[in-house]
Amino acid sequence: MDGLYRLDVEGEPEPVADTLAWAEWMEQGERVVLQTQVGPHCRVSTVFLGIDYFGGALAPILWETMVFGGALNYAQRRYRSKLEALHGHLAMLALAELAAHAPRRLKKTIRKQATYQRLRPREEQRVVRAARRAEGQLQRILQELD
Repeated sequence: MDGLYRLDVEGEPEPVADTLAWAEWMEQGERVVLQTQVGPHCRVSTVFLGIDYFGGALAPILWETMVFGGALNYAQRRYRSKLEALHGHLAMLALAELAAHAPRRLKKTIRKQATYQRLRPREEQRVVRAARRAEGQLQRILQELD
């Protein structure tokens, strides 16, 4: 079966021809890249998939970030490299944290952004304003800690 991958000792994907060897590695290999808890009911998880589900001419899509719980429940994004996946995890984490403290109307807009849906200009403005408010609150908290 084509499109099966595992991670080598440096953490880089390598194709695997033997389905049984791939299945054993998937069972025992370290596939979790990052997992971050956002509040008591939301977790952002980035993992190595091991299968190129899309099988295109470009580099295989082998990593995925998914949100479990909260306003962005089951929102996901997929990536072609581990570096992209790390950046994507941080971006999804920021959206999940923003959604956790946002009013209901804004949560829907943030969910659209997290799932690559096109935002209307007003929705985009709402997300930007909320992100600025959250950044301001974070700065105030950090100043109080100093």
